[in-house]
Amino acid sequence: MFSRSIAILFTLLCFTPFASLGQSSKPFVIGASSQHAALLIHSPRMENLRGTQPQGVEINIQLQTTGSSEWHQDYNYPRLGVSLLWFDYNNPSLGHSFAISPYVSKPFHRSEHHELHLRVGTGLAYFTNRYDAERNPENETISNRLNATMQARLDYDYKIRHNLSLNAGLGFHHYSNGARRKPNLGLNLPTLSVGVNYYTLPLFTTTQVEREPFRAHTFIDISGSIGVKRLSPEHLEKYSARSFSIAFGKQLNRKSNLITGIEGFHDQSLYTVRNQDPTLDPESSLPDVRRVGGMIGHELVMGKLILETHLGLYLYRPYKVETFYYERLGVKYLITNNIFTAIDLKAHGGSANVVEFRLGSRLPFTK
Repeated sequence: MFSRSIAILFTLLCFTPFASLGQSSKPFVIGASSQHAALLIHSPRMENLRGTQPQGVEINIQLQTTGSSEWHQDYNYPRLGVSLLWFDYNNPSLGHSFAISPYVSKPFHRSEHHELHLRVGTGLAYFTNRYDAERNPENETISNRLNATMQARLDYDYKIRHNLSLNAGLGFHHYSNGARRKPNLGLNLPTLSVGVNYYTLPLFTTTQVEREPFRAHTFIDISGSIGVKRLSPEHLEKYSARSFSIAFGKQLNRKSNLITGIEGFHDQSLYTVRNQDPTLDPESSLPDVRRVGGMIGHELVMGKLILETHLGLYLYRPYKVETFYYERLGVKYLITNNIFTAIDLKAHGGSANVVEFRLGSRLPFTK
């Protein structure tokens, strides 16, 4: 499989339509790599998948930023890329997956022959094989053909020519449908990659923009979200999960914001869980399923795009199912200076709970 992957990636690099970018006046990097992965067994229900060793091929295209936006300077002129990734899981229960993921690759070191980057991205993945109670009951990891994917990778490039480099990377990939359909254990793949990169413009010129000294400002975010989820494979009904949030944020520097706030949650699926709970007396007063949480989080700012991570505690939770805390990973986009949208994955103890689609307003508090 390794030799076949190497042959495929070199063919892709030579004959991909991206090769026409070699005539572009912009600094693009076109790459292909062979991917070798392991499957992490994070649940006893995955024991039947132990020993699975996925292998795949990735092609990617990256635009080298040169300073056309101010935030490029803050991240040492990162690359903005799109990854096309195919995996053969070498397991009949899992089949194959195809993923497309936009990402940002931040350089930590650049020299004449060596480069070290950290890339982070998210996207969508299609799986050929999903859970089916009759035909594929052994796959409790993937129950939707279309899933979200998140990736992180440390890349090392060694230039063997002025426009060609060898690449090696250590990465991590996660696949999940965010509880839109159950079962949804998800897949976690640590990866090792080996490949090549082609540079359309080996030398590029950066633009330094004179900026005013940094002055921290504060802001208030007001937002609402909605998501859809299922309880289990046996429950075909879909439930809405809504939230409302008011948060206070403070800019720490040009790249980071600290945010804290209070949130209200109304998960319709909890009514069904509560009504079927054998530990509750249906003739007595049933506990409220609504919740209020307090959260603290961080925002990584890249122009209008923001990567957000939150950790919250439920301050009001009369019906005590699931964990007393929650996590959130998301991508926020500033449509204007005052309006934003976001897609978040909310989880309990690392287990996906719901994908939230958020719309909100950012109001300046101090300037």
